[in-house]
Formats: sequence, C-alpha cells, structure tokens
Amino acid sequence: MILTESSQIIVNSTFQFGDIISYKTRCKVGIRYKHFAVYVGDVNICGKNAGEEIYEQASKYKYHGKSCRFSKLLMHEEPEVNNYLDDYTDPLTGETYGKGDDKEIIKRIIETYQNCRIYGILHNNCEHIATYVRYGVRVAVQVCGSFSLNSRTGYCLEMQKENNASDLS
Repeated sequence: MILTESSQIIVNSTFQFGDIISYKTRCKVGIRYKHFAVYVGDVNICGKNAGEEIYEQASKYKYHGKSCRFSKLLMHEEPEVNNYLDDYTDPLTGETYGKGDDKEIIKRIIETYQNCRIYGILHNNCEHIATYVRYGVRVAVQVCGSFSLNSRTGYCLEMQKENNASDLS
C-alpha cells in the first residue's frame, strides 16, 4: 500500500495534546518544505508561558540562545494535524509506531528543550523534533525525498534510528 503524506493529514479545528502540527508548504530559495511542531495546549511544562500552545524547533538561535521553543499556534498559517507515523509498520523491522503516552511526551519535550542541539536540515530539524516527541524516533521524511511508505521510507527510518543510537553514546 502506498500512503501519501496528504492522505494522513487530518484537518481539524481542535488539536489534541501531542499532535504533530504541520503548516502549509512553504518555499524558500527554490526548496519546498513544511514546518512541524507539537501541540501542547495549556498543559503546564517547564519553560512554557501562558498562551504558548506549541513546541517547535526554529532554524535560528533567536530565542534566548535556543532553537527549541514554545510558541503560539498561528491559525493564519493553516495548521493541520499530521500524525503520519500513527500505526505505520516499518517493513524492515516490523515495528509499529504510535503516540507515546502524555508522560513520555512531556519527558521528551523537557529533554529536547533543555538539551536542544544546533539545527541541521538533514539530522536535526523541526520534523525530527516533532516525531521524536510524539513517537520516540527522529524521522524527517521530507529530507528523504518524496514520501511513500515503502522500502525507501523504511531505509530513511533505519538511518534515523542509527543516528539516534549514536547520539546516545
């Protein structure tokens, strides 16, 4: 079965804690991309202020020296729920992905907020942070090229898992 990114997007006016939010596709210097964040709503998390509803990684260090930050959900940028790995089974490992429980998600947010690494388009971007917070695995399918859930995507998932393991050592 081929599953495109757009078929997994759920347009919804109500977001739930831990949802991956993607914004309308943007284009800079001829490169098309989406920005990803995690919806946190009004949950009290260390470092988060009132009115900040999402957790994201920005490409520049303009927020007190950190690229990971809490911010407001910008409705004019047409945010959508994009939990594209929910119930996806990796054909190489047989592992099925699902949302972590709320405590795991909060733990991952605090971990990445306190230890936010330098932004890197290939290995540490907003999509890597969002998928790590929700699923516990850093994945960026838009970096891997056109998105279809097949052996190529499985390969990208495997590459990201190897990078995660090396980050821990």
